[in-house]
Amino acid sequence: RALLLAADTVAAPSTAASARFALAELDAASGKVTEATERLERLLIEFPTSAVAPEARRLRDALRRTAVPGGAG
Repeated sequence: RALLLAADTVAAPSTAASARFALAELDAASGKVTEATERLERLLIEFPTSAVAPEARRLRDALRRTAVPGGAG
């Protein structure tokens, strides 16, 4: 996790999007749906042409569908 956080920097755009996606997957797997969704949205805004963008959109949309109404999750 620490290495992924270090790689998530706009100074290294070639690795940042992949690192951010991996962090979002870790968040989602540990039940941190809100954090994962927010991380994916930032990825899509900052790196819209990244190779991981299509998969990030799919994961974000899946997390949105599973989110509990009222903001919990």
